[in-house]
Amino acid sequence: MLSDKLRVALVEEPPISYAFHAYGYGDGTSATIPSTVNNGDIIVYSSVYYSNTIPASPSGYTTIYSSLYLDAYQGVRVGWKVATTADRGTSINGGNRDNSFIVIRPSRTPTGIAVHSSGAIVGNSSSGSQTASAPASTSHFAVGFSGSIVSYNSRSSSSNLTEIAPNASNFAFLYHAEFDETHSETQYSVGLSGGFDYAFIATFAI
Repeated sequence: MLSDKLRVALVEEPPISYAFHAYGYGDGTSATIPSTVNNGDIIVYSSVYYSNTIPASPSGYTTIYSSLYLDAYQGVRVGWKVATTADRGTSINGGNRDNSFIVIRPSRTPTGIAVHSSGAIVGNSSSGSQTASAPASTSHFAVGFSGSIVSYNSRSSSSNLTEIAPNASNFAFLYHAEFDETHSETQYSVGLSGGFDYAFIATFAI
């Protein structure tokens, strides 16, 4: 007769995880949402246009940041949306210099998603480090982009961010981080020092 108690440890999935990314660089390029995007995924994109134009927003996305440097050089737009399967095969193509996106995947349907904090600048040669604070005691994720139009010198990011798709020859960099409500993070930072550069970082509470 068995008298031992059977204990089963239930291991939950992380509440948020990085899913995938894509980017295109150069005139006429775009970044296409793949067939693996799911309902409820969160897409955050960045588009850069050279020159004298702020990239148009793709349909259905909410803009977080848009700016034009000195009314003459590069324009930048960053936005986000909660994906549906209808987004499969659509493209981020508002920029003629760079189009990038990161997809974050919640493991369960969130009760709400909101931009908590963001920092961004578009300028010439000295954008410096941009920061975004982390929401206390709340599951969240961070997404960052940085890029240059003319030349690349150096980039920086806080150690709590993961760099993906580094492309120094094309001056394009993407960053992400995901934490549950037990996190001890306080802020994130992204910076780039180059010619006609921009840096963006945002946190999302979920």
